[in-house]
Amino acid sequence: MHNDTMAGKRLQNSIGRLEKALIAIKNLNYRRKKFMKITNKLFATLLTLVMVLSMSITAFAQGDSGTSSTTYTDVDSVTVQKTYTAPNGGTSPAETFTFEQTTKSVTDSEVSQSDIPNLPSISSAVYAVGEATKDGTGTGTKNITITLPTYSRVGVYTYTIAESAGSTAGVVYDQEPITLKVTVIQQGDELVRVVAVYKGDKKIGGEDGDGTPAFENTYNASTLKISKTVTGSLGDRNKYFEFTVTLNVPQGKTVNSTIGVGTTSNVDNPDSITIGVPATFYLHHGETLNLSNVPYGVTYTVTETQDSNYTTTVNDNSGNTLSNQTVDSAEKTVAFVNSRGGEIDTGITTDSLPYLLIAAGVVVGGAVLVTRRRRFDD
Repeated sequence: MHNDTMAGKRLQNSIGRLEKALIAIKNLNYRRKKFMKITNKLFATLLTLVMVLSMSITAFAQGDSGTSSTTYTDVDSVTVQKTYTAPNGGTSPAETFTFEQTTKSVTDSEVSQSDIPNLPSISSAVYAVGEATKDGTGTGTKNITITLPTYSRVGVYTYTIAESAGSTAGVVYDQEPITLKVTVIQQGDELVRVVAVYKGDKKIGGEDGDGTPAFENTYNASTLKISKTVTGSLGDRNKYFEFTVTLNVPQGKTVNSTIGVGTTSNVDNPDSITIGVPATFYLHHGETLNLSNVPYGVTYTVTETQDSNYTTTVNDNSGNTLSNQTVDSAEKTVAFVNSRGGEIDTGITTDSLPYLLIAAGVVVGGAVLVTRRRRFDD
């Protein structure tokens, strides 16, 4: 009986160990299947990468051998934009902006530097009076057409195109050139021109160009404000004071702008002003003479004819002249102040004042005595 019991326990232990072994084998199979699943995914990813790499190498080989499937359209010209703005307002003068090829080079070609063809033509941008706009849109935007030459050999031809600097006062000319790249390729039996235009590192023209203007110009003008203020007890606010205004052109510049003259009350004031010629104006207290559309860079001198009865300041400084000032902002101010004081005659002098005081004392004393006597009599 004891032996049967021991045998039963050993059998149960054996069954328990067998169950644990089966569970371990099951777990091992699960891990093996999971491992195989991960391995299969990695293998599939690797296979995809190999296929993509093979296709890239094949495409590169085809492109290098001239059998690329991309077809390009030949172009004989390229158009870029330019803008002309007047940020301060004002009326821009008529202006013709011109452009020139400044450099040329070639790579990936058997063509020598001396045989590189020049650009046949670059159109100008012609603006009429007042066509510059505040933001450059509308009449402020013009097209520039660049005509391409005919090429006899493949290669990458690079040109630099710059705006010619003009001399119009107030106009800022664009000093940054653009780069034109013409890639000439063999496509079938024909040479095809493919174009790209750059402003610095930015691609602005050709396929995928962002359309940024190739050249940007501004016209800057100011309003010159000359004002008159009269102060002091004897300052005559109806009196006209005489002024001389002279505008001078900056060296190397030409003033093509029409300068506006504002309305004032004196009928003798001129309605126009000529650069370099002194103009005489008359202003009384509270008046301001506005000279508008004065181009940046112009210098001005304003002088008030001296009146010995008045003390004069201009822009808070003693004197009657503001000379050789440069227009460099949207508004310039020349403020004249004339002051005239003086003694006001009231009919009383220091010589008669003591006697008047004595007389006044006598009158007051007499009045007091009369008042007291009346009280006493009552």
